[in-house]
Amino acid sequence: MDQEKVGKFIAKLRKEKKYTQVQLGLLIHADHKMISKWECGTYAPDIKFLRPLSEALGITINELLAGEKNPALEKENTTEKDDFIVNNLITYTKQEKKRFLPPLLIIVFSLLLILFVLGGFYLVLEYHQWRRVDFDKTNDTYVIQGSVLYNQSESNYYIDSVLYNANYIGTTKEPIVKEISAQLYLEEQLLGEKEFVFNEFVTFHKALQNIYFYDVSSSIKFHKEKEIKLLIQYKDQYDEEKLDIIYFNQYSKH
Repeated sequence: MDQEKVGKFIAKLRKEKKYTQVQLGLLIHADHKMISKWECGTYAPDIKFLRPLSEALGITINELLAGEKNPALEKENTTEKDDFIVNNLITYTKQEKKRFLPPLLIIVFSLLLILFVLGGFYLVLEYHQWRRVDFDKTNDTYVIQGSVLYNQSESNYYIDSVLYNANYIGTTKEPIVKEISAQLYLEEQLLGEKEFVFNEFVTFHKALQNIYFYDVSSSIKFHKEKEIKLLIQYKDQYDEEKLDIIYFNQYSKH
């Protein structure tokens, strides 16, 4: 069917009948904007409008679909012929829909499958993706730097350096120690510990150079609400045991 030809044919017959698009629309119960689209050839009339439109324009459905009058067309039994044409069009449309439906279902199913696979792939990547946060602590006694590498299943902890306050090095405030130990905790879970006993007394800042933790792992999932703490215990030259507890709860994400 030539939509442009049919559209011009509808417009020609409407004007011959002296109908406006609005009036023709009222006759066949269609919006006048739709009639304008038919006449412009943008759309073809829907099957449900074929009979009322052809009757309003004084032609047969066959002529409407052809886009021209057929003088040789027999006028008798035109209603039966029109019914035959409409029924065939309805049957054809249903068959086309049925034929189109399986490919459409395949396409929809394929898209859903792709989305499912991509979603699963994303979740796997998200689960195993490593993230890093750094933490540091500076107080009157220590300057400590560390970091955490973690994903959804595990986390690894690092204490890169434990330094003594530079203002106290070599002064009377700096302890002299013969043994020192450190424990690293995540909440109440012990992550790692170190202990050193020296052959002779050493200055505190030298003793601290032995305090570091590399790749201490935990199966507990890390998040910023969890608190890391480092316990440093030592015995000074006066044989007095000292305990310092350093808490880390400020993190910078990378």
